[in-house]
Amino acid sequence: MALNEALIGALKPSDKPIRHTDGRGLYLEVYPNGAKYWKLGYYNKYKKYTTKSLGKHPDVSLKEARTEAAAFKSRENERQGDQVLFKERAEDWFKMQSGACSERNIKRYRYYLDVYILPKIGLFYLKDITPKFILNEILRPIEAKDLLETAKRVKGVVQRIFQYAATLSEIQTNPAAGLEGLLKTKKVKHRAAILDPKGIGRLLDDLSYYKGTPSVEFALMILPYVFVRPGELRRAEWGEIDFEAKLWRIPPEKMKLRSPHLVPLSDQVVKLLEGLKKYTGDGRFLFPGRAKDKPISDVTLIAALRYLGYSSDQMCPHGFRSLASTTLNELGYNYDWIERQLAHSERSGVRAAYNHADYLKERTRMMQDWADYLDKLCQDYLSSRKV
Repeated sequence: MALNEALIGALKPSDKPIRHTDGRGLYLEVYPNGAKYWKLGYYNKYKKYTTKSLGKHPDVSLKEARTEAAAFKSRENERQGDQVLFKERAEDWFKMQSGACSERNIKRYRYYLDVYILPKIGLFYLKDITPKFILNEILRPIEAKDLLETAKRVKGVVQRIFQYAATLSEIQTNPAAGLEGLLKTKKVKHRAAILDPKGIGRLLDDLSYYKGTPSVEFALMILPYVFVRPGELRRAEWGEIDFEAKLWRIPPEKMKLRSPHLVPLSDQVVKLLEGLKKYTGDGRFLFPGRAKDKPISDVTLIAALRYLGYSSDQMCPHGFRSLASTTLNELGYNYDWIERQLAHSERSGVRAAYNHADYLKERTRMMQDWADYLDKLCQDYLSSRKV
């Protein structure tokens, strides 16, 4: 019920403060000592309920209190009217990712938003969020748990959301940009790999003696020649192999950077694939596991290397990429050919995007040279044992 001056004058104090509502957030609070104060309840820019004192009655009359309340709310609405909550823009950005990212990344983004980002800044307006606030409220707590890679990825998500807001002209500058230098970095631990020629020769010879299922045996023998990521090899399908063109065409959804990739197949790899086809050619995957409709697991190749006597400090499946990269660079092959064959990111370099067939002729020759070089190392190792 709306107040009037007569009703206000008749109000009596109690043993605790009593609130008497006038409407639209305005109320009069009567204290035990008889003092009467005007207050206005409203939601601030952070969407949190708060109050503003408008003075003491009768110094401020009912009419004056209503006028001041209306003026204040008008000013507040005008100030906040063109602002957007971070949560609103974040959810819009997230919806846009569904058609552009893998399911794995979508789940990761959702986790970062729900656990690290929105609880901290979701109810803040875009224009009120500063670089310092992002650093102290979101990133430093993650770093404190030694989740340095997570902090880096979370920062990336926040930065992309603000960039989206910038394209809509909702902000002038991106407060998450430029924070990279303020984040802790983890010391890079290089993948274990054997790099000396004699050691490589011995490794190749050992791989040829591994006895297991055809899937594991052939995967071990093929991996050194193609130096793709182990997961890309494990999930290879017969439909991706072009024997006539001597090419393995990996679709973008299987690649780390979501770009299609071509792997020229040397004569040695083609011969191995022809041998493997006798065992698994009637199925979908080159290297099926126990369940024929699924490839071998990510630990299978690791276990095989351990069985052959190679510890985690000596060699891992991913190490064949380091082996190829380091050796080919030392042999003087073109850096761009090597990087393109490794399907490394060029997004932070001179070129932001590239054709998956770049340097294909040169890469085809390099891959055959690489296969011949590996065979020679293996043969040299065998010859040294006979001496």
